[in-house]
Amino acid sequence: QTVTPSEPEIVNNPPQTETPKETAMVKDVKAKTISTITIKVEKLDVLMNISEELVLLKMKLKNSQAVDGNSQLKADIHRLDRLVTDLQFNVMQTRLFPISLALQPLPRLVRDVSQKTGKPTRLEIIGDDTTVDRTIIDHLNEPFVHMIRNAIDHGIEDPETRKKIGKPEQATVKIYAYTKENKVYIEVSDDGQGIDWDDFVQASIRKGAIDAETASKLDLEQKKRLLFIGGISTTREVTDVSGRGVGMSAVERAIKKLGGDILIDSKKGEGTKFTLRLPMTLAIMQALLVKINKQYYAFPSNEVIRSIQIKKENMQVA
Repeated sequence: QTVTPSEPEIVNNPPQTETPKETAMVKDVKAKTISTITIKVEKLDVLMNISEELVLLKMKLKNSQAVDGNSQLKADIHRLDRLVTDLQFNVMQTRLFPISLALQPLPRLVRDVSQKTGKPTRLEIIGDDTTVDRTIIDHLNEPFVHMIRNAIDHGIEDPETRKKIGKPEQATVKIYAYTKENKVYIEVSDDGQGIDWDDFVQASIRKGAIDAETASKLDLEQKKRLLFIGGISTTREVTDVSGRGVGMSAVERAIKKLGGDILIDSKKGEGTKFTLRLPMTLAIMQALLVKINKQYYAFPSNEVIRSIQIKKENMQVA
């Protein structure tokens, strides 16, 4: 008996098709997967250094163009100018992060200090999506800690006192971040008792930071600067939270190191506001070029108050 092997059965399976919903989900996952990468800050610094060198080369070429007068060279330099500016801007953007990274520990800090001092306090944050250079974010933790501790420990009244003077028993510490004129502003304010500047000057005299005769000649702004002298505090009582007079001097050192400064606004009974004014980035800054006796000098633009043009006939040699 001969057995003829049967041909294998062929089953035409229809191709698996994705539903519109599944397709959208897959595309969304792929998009999220490739939308961001992790890169070391050192590599960004290298890119920034290269862009700075290109800027310097661009400026030299523009000066050469003024002498040469070649129209094609002029067009090429103009295009190079735009490309270098775009490169510089985009590299700088890679270093910017939301300031919320520096604010993350603060709700817990406020809660802990409130419990320790017996002063109920809520934290209000506005503008936490404001972007700033990552290097600056890494150095903001210490200033925030000192200002929050000072605000709650001896800036804010105890609940009973607040109730008697018509304030809510729960105090408020507010942090407001925003950008203005290529600078980042961070306001740290409270609705506490404020600073009596005359009392503070007397405390400075007692601590030996200033003599009575000099103190009598100080204006308000000069009195405010005393707040940053180490060893002087607005409170007479030293606690394990604050009161040693080192907090604000440490804050000023940290902010000055970042190329920023601090503004103070405080009225007795109405609270205190510290405004930190910082550069948006430490990687690069605009500069005003000045040529003196064939030598070029660069002045940071944020330090230039005003520039004026003086005619030669109005100049006098000293």
